[in-house]
Amino acid sequence: MAKSKLKAKRRSTLGKKSTKALRREGNIPGVIYSKDMETIPLVLNRADLKKAFATDAGRNTLIEIEIEGEDNKEHKLSILREMQMDYISNTALHLDFQALNMDEKLEVNIPLVFTGRAEGVKEGGILEELIREIEVICVPGDIPDTIEHDVTSLGLEQGVQIKDLSLPDGVEITGNPDDTVAMVHIPRAMIVETPTEAEGELEELEEGEEGAEGAETPEGESPAATESDEKAKGSDSEG
Repeated sequence: MAKSKLKAKRRSTLGKKSTKALRREGNIPGVIYSKDMETIPLVLNRADLKKAFATDAGRNTLIEIEIEGEDNKEHKLSILREMQMDYISNTALHLDFQALNMDEKLEVNIPLVFTGRAEGVKEGGILEELIREIEVICVPGDIPDTIEHDVTSLGLEQGVQIKDLSLPDGVEITGNPDDTVAMVHIPRAMIVETPTEAEGELEELEEGEEGAEGAETPEGESPAATESDEKAKGSDSEG
């Protein structure tokens, strides 16, 4: 479980003009909420956010936010729930944090990491990662950074299902246990085409005809020599 600290200010003015002004100053608007508290609008520093999420857990880092108000400071343990992005400039526009209760379970998406080199890959196959992250449920203190699985034993056309994954204590998977998360496929280039039934019969027929033609000519004699002998026998009969 990765944990970071982040300073924020309670946002006093709202609206588009205020939001644009915040972003020009290198800040990002956000909120923190939970079912047990009133939603608090925040002003977050872009550089501080980068540092806070620079952990192995990434977006699943537990963030202790120190919220500075006009008269006091509050501390809220939270997790990032949503990030609105400008995909053209690749910058964050708005962040939603959920305040956490350490004794209350929550659902989070955890990255899957496949380790080892599959036997099927050594034989020329390709490992396809069908699911790259998986939803689990646990208390905040049990959130894993990743879920790892060794694929060394996988042969060609063999796969890994959700039920095959090893989970840390206290972590449960919410998805279908029979869903396949990774598979070693045979590339098309490795698939040898087998002849159809008709093609096989035609090959056998051709081979039979060739054998019959070979049997008509005695061993050691050419077709031309046999024809000459037949003509000689005919002449003797006439005489």
